[in-house]
Amino acid sequence: CSYYTFNVEQLGLLLDRNEKSLKSNHLNPLRTQEKLLEYTYPEVPNHPEQAYKTTEKGLKWLKSEGFNIGK
Repeated sequence: CSYYTFNVEQLGLLLDRNEKSLKSNHLNPLRTQEKLLEYTYPEVPNHPEQAYKTTEKGLKWLKSEGFNIGK
């Protein structure tokens, strides 16, 4: 999510995970508790094109973990 935005369906396919559990067990905590991800449409949580992107905090965390994200 640092290079492209992904919706929950795309992430489920990429990670071979059930969308519902992926969202509740991973994506929501990364968004609401850790603040490492954010919605692309934060003002409309149920937006039909809703997707996830990495926050500035998330980018800093990735860099601190040694990921070369090019930003």
